[in-house]
Amino acid sequence: MGKHAMEYRKLGGTDVNVSLIGLGTMTWGEQNTEADAHAQINAALCLGAGPRLLITDIVIPASLPVIFPGLRIALGVGWMCVVAAELIAAQSGLGYLIQQSRMLLQTQVVLTGMITIGIIGFVMNAGMIWLERRLIPWKISGPQP
Repeated sequence: MGKHAMEYRKLGGTDVNVSLIGLGTMTWGEQNTEADAHAQINAALCLGAGPRLLITDIVIPASLPVIFPGLRIALGVGWMCVVAAELIAAQSGLGYLIQQSRMLLQTQVVLTGMITIGIIGFVMNAGMIWLERRLIPWKISGPQP
């Protein structure tokens, strides 16, 4: 077991779990929020758009297609961090169940836990895709069937 894992076990508690999840997700959310809408902003300013119109009609619609992929990645990373935190130092949850079942050689419970983690991740991603399509109908997202 690595040095950091040992220190993590010593700390324990939910505060450390929450901070691990936060560290894992914040970087992805921050990296994908930059939108390149400078030309549209300059054009709107030249046409006399006010600050409110600029934000509601240019900045938000131009930013959302860039923000949502970052949110989807952050959701996946956050889910991985939750499971990892449960594997290391939790007393409940799917990660804890998998870890305990592994130690007791209950392979069927380990596999069921892994499949459950995958299904939950798939459902969360599908929910984010649905929300993205609902909130950003103008986004071009590849060929449609």
